[in-house]
Amino acid sequence: IPLILSISNYGYWQLYMFYITYIGFFSLGYNDGILLKYGKKTYSELPFSRIRLSMYIFIFMLILFSISSLLYAYRIEDPEKSYVMIILSASIPLYGISGVFLHVLLFSNKVKIYCIFSIVDAASSLFGAFFLYLFNLNSYHFLLLFTFFSKLLSVAILCILCREFLLGKLSSFVDGIKEFFDNIKTGIFLTFAVIFSMLLSGLGRIFIEHLGSIEDFAYYSFGITILNIFTVGISAISTALYPTLTNLSTTKYAFLIEKLNDLFSFFCVIVLFSYFPAYFVVKIIFPNYAPVLSFLPILFVIILWQSNINILANTFCRVLRLEKKLLACNIIGVLSFILVTTFFLISSLSVNLLINISLSTFISLMISSILLNLIINKKVGIKNNKRIYTNLFYSFLFIFMNLSFSFTTSFVIISFLTCCYFIIHRQHISSLYSIIRKP
Repeated sequence: IPLILSISNYGYWQLYMFYITYIGFFSLGYNDGILLKYGKKTYSELPFSRIRLSMYIFIFMLILFSISSLLYAYRIEDPEKSYVMIILSASIPLYGISGVFLHVLLFSNKVKIYCIFSIVDAASSLFGAFFLYLFNLNSYHFLLLFTFFSKLLSVAILCILCREFLLGKLSSFVDGIKEFFDNIKTGIFLTFAVIFSMLLSGLGRIFIEHLGSIEDFAYYSFGITILNIFTVGISAISTALYPTLTNLSTTKYAFLIEKLNDLFSFFCVIVLFSYFPAYFVVKIIFPNYAPVLSFLPILFVIILWQSNINILANTFCRVLRLEKKLLACNIIGVLSFILVTTFFLISSLSVNLLINISLSTFISLMISSILLNLIINKKVGIKNNKRIYTNLFYSFLFIFMNLSFSFTTSFVIISFLTCCYFIIHRQHISSLYSIIRKP
């Protein structure tokens, strides 16, 4: 897509992609409440008559939010931003309904169907980009419409697959109201925790949207897109891990967390080394986005802490029912971002808006991740926190090397350290590989 669209058009496309990730806020925790409340039941065991009426109330609420957002969208003076907001507003009911059904598919172990529908949005973007390239179009408007109607089609199919939630006998209106508010009450802390978790990495783009140009937003979003290439697999692992953990004895959590932390450390080393080939990819294939290279090393470190939050913190906080502590840690992270960013902007240390935002994002994610890991470790009885401090040291070292020295010098030193790491931990890596291969 960045090769097809102009920088400004890509910026508006990314503006849509950014805000669509926060559209789950309008569900007010209803879908997360269903996940937490019925996560250990099979599909056939669900009280459909109660849920069915609450679903109608839920859809009505989403339509009201959508209409209110549309009225706001038409008042935006910038016609391009107004167009983006109109599509976002119309998408509110679609993402709310699909969120419920995807959660149901997840906890009822219909993982293959879940995965298919989870990648619909990404697949529709790729097909849209193909048509842009085929007809030599430089318009993000077409891409937004293509994505919207693809989502509409996928929601229609989900409604057919999960028709028991919409068609059939209804419970009393009082029971439906109680079910609706009970689901919101159960899931709202988790929803807000997830929203604040996304703000840890996304608040930077809000600052750039208001303090920088659409081109600045495009450059930063392009860098985040590179980051997402690595985190998509991590998110998939986290999603698949949740139903497994719900059926696992809590006595095994400590062992599993320690092994996941070991694997995560190896993942950190590999991802950070991947920065060097990524540097050449940007420089050769995407020369128009060369400004990204100034803060790309920081983004690669952000991958580590974002992945740690996604695969370890968020997943285990759900299983251990630590939603309130998850929310508190993410709020602390968001406040840390605001304080650090404000400090950079008003002090003499302010060098470049995109670099400052990247550093603030890294620091806020690091603080939130460390707090969450300490809470989870204490909950399951893990006393050894050395992995946290090792990852912390390696993160600062990587940023320092790449911002202070030339590309060649940092490549040589990081390559040497990476080789040393794998030589020192070769036996440990071998034992972990053996565990993974066990049926």
